[in-house]
Amino acid sequence: MKRVLTLLCALLLLVSCLTVGTAAETAKQPTVNSEAAIVVDAETGVTLYQRNETKQLAPADSAQIMTALLALESGKANETITVTKEIAATFDKKGTNIPLAVGDEVKMIDLVYAMMLGSNSDAAKTIAVAVSGSEKTFAEKMTARIQQITGTKSSTFANADGEPSDGNRTTAKDLALLVREAMKNDEFRTVFGTTAYTMPAPNANSSERPFSTICMLMRNNDMNVKYDDTVGGKSGWNKDAKYTLVSAAQRDGRTLICVVLGASESKQRYQETIALFDYIFATFRNVEIPTSLLAPTEIDVVKDGKVVRKIVVSIPEGTKLSTNTEFREGTMAIASSLPKQVQEGETNITLTVSAKDQNGITVVLGSVILNVETRAPETESPPANDENLGGQTEKKKSFGAKLWDIVKSLLLFLLYVILAIVLLALVLFVMSYVQRKKRQARRKRRREEQAATGNRHAAPTTGRRHKEIAEAEKPEEDSEESVEETEEEYEF
Repeated sequence: MKRVLTLLCALLLLVSCLTVGTAAETAKQPTVNSEAAIVVDAETGVTLYQRNETKQLAPADSAQIMTALLALESGKANETITVTKEIAATFDKKGTNIPLAVGDEVKMIDLVYAMMLGSNSDAAKTIAVAVSGSEKTFAEKMTARIQQITGTKSSTFANADGEPSDGNRTTAKDLALLVREAMKNDEFRTVFGTTAYTMPAPNANSSERPFSTICMLMRNNDMNVKYDDTVGGKSGWNKDAKYTLVSAAQRDGRTLICVVLGASESKQRYQETIALFDYIFATFRNVEIPTSLLAPTEIDVVKDGKVVRKIVVSIPEGTKLSTNTEFREGTMAIASSLPKQVQEGETNITLTVSAKDQNGITVVLGSVILNVETRAPETESPPANDENLGGQTEKKKSFGAKLWDIVKSLLLFLLYVILAIVLLALVLFVMSYVQRKKRQARRKRRREEQAATGNRHAAPTTGRRHKEIAEAEKPEEDSEESVEETEEEYEF
């Protein structure tokens, strides 16, 4: 009996050791060999893992996430797009395509699904032209939008599909923040988490186009890298970026966003993503910030090294922070802190919650990313220390603007006067010309009538008589006054 009990105790001890070993292994931070990686909590915005997260790299197909968000934000999701010659001219025939042809008609939302699930290049370029008129203009809009989301200028786009280009640069952190923003859009969340979609036939002579996601986290595959907690994914590759993966996973009500860039092999990006998800889910949790720490805080907005204004940051009740530490309010001295200064244009600041243990050592419990507005308001008052100077500058601007308006009005008036004078001169010239022609015609007619009358009634004359008649008629031809009097007689 003692031997049996001893054996059972040994067995229980062995199971306990195995259990502890498994938990320790799960909590161990995984090794990542890709060029860059990051894990961000979708709710708190806090970075929970990072590796070269701000290194600029090529985005590959990850750029299509920005294209999809702009397409959905354009309000044209249900509009039908006709593929024109101009749109078709942008297609890369060597790339992955639906394919589309001139004359095809397809809804914007169908193009979004075709692009996000199958990375179809022609779908991305059609979206770009339909939204902005040209791919170049659309790429500029992509750049402006991601810089607005991240508050930095580390990401730029040169095309809608992410194909190799010197102008296509991003970071793992920027892509994570982009996905966090995009997942606030219900339509994007639906597309991001869809594994299969059928696009209606784009023309009468074709059939439906079925698509399946190429993100292996979301489907059964030979690499055995399907991850059941995945709620969205976008994989990509090109020669500049190598293998990339942007994904989101949800467990126990928490959503994590993971970005892996520059993996050397396709399977590597999936294995590293799964390891990171498992590690973060096992290590970190989200807890509500104690109400005693929610008081509004005033911080300085700085531009070019100078304080330009102050803003008040309010922390909404129920805000959660990401932490890997157990703590209870009332058992330790808990405090929160915000940065004292923030650069103008930044959109995110970090609230850090810390506590002092029994030995007086400060321990960081966790943090949360708060969205703030640091851009100058449209009607901003001048700084207090430059109040008079600022007011004078504003007045000078207003006076100059008014003066310029007056000058423009005068110039416009003078232009109208000149045009009126030219028009009047032209009318007078035409009238003078017409009158001159009429006078010439009347003179000619009068001479012809006089000549005809003279030939019928004149008696035979001698040469001396002809000379007298000629001399009598000469003054009428040479004298303008006599001609005008004769014309007046004919007019009456």
